[in-house]
Amino acid sequence: MKFLRRARGSRVRLIGLVTLVVGALLTAGVGGGWWWTNRQARTTAHSLADRATQAFTSPVEKGTGTAVVPKGVAGPVVAVVKIPKLGADWRMPVEQGTGTEVLRQGLGLYEGSPEPGRRGNVGIAGHRTTWGAPFREINTLADGDLIRVWTARGRFDYEVVGEGVTDPADVSVIQQRTAKGQAMLTLTTCHPEFSATERLYVHAVLVGSRPAARA
Repeated sequence: MKFLRRARGSRVRLIGLVTLVVGALLTAGVGGGWWWTNRQARTTAHSLADRATQAFTSPVEKGTGTAVVPKGVAGPVVAVVKIPKLGADWRMPVEQGTGTEVLRQGLGLYEGSPEPGRRGNVGIAGHRTTWGAPFREINTLADGDLIRVWTARGRFDYEVVGEGVTDPADVSVIQQRTAKGQAMLTLTTCHPEFSATERLYVHAVLVGSRPAARA
């Protein structure tokens, strides 16, 4: 009987060990796939951002047109966003629209938003945990932090003036009336991490600009 109990106990321990190993492998597989997808998305986004920045900042002789801006899935990149607080290497391209394909390779400009630098509320959306997770840490932004935006018209510096959490259906945070006549920028993403039950937003106002270089 003792032998049978020992054998049964050994089988139970073996089954438990196998279960733990299989669970660990599955977790590693899912985590590895998530990490790889984020890495690939960031690589694509950085490439677009770098090429667009080059086009936006290169001097162009008058009468020769404008520099060639790279195209994403929704057309030419309309802006490049850099947030110093998130790291010296943090930069993201912005395309028109907030569709699935657009947000898989950068940030998206909400329909109806003015161009960066103009009066009104410039709404920009980005993922929090997937597809490069560009807005993973925008919850760390605080009043006074800088957000820089490059376009074909020049560079525009915005300063954070507020942040908060709201319902995903609440579109007031990106509406034009929210700007109250100012030149404003609003970043939005899902909240909390790994969930879309709420919406995190960051408001910023224009504090400086630099026209695009011309030869």
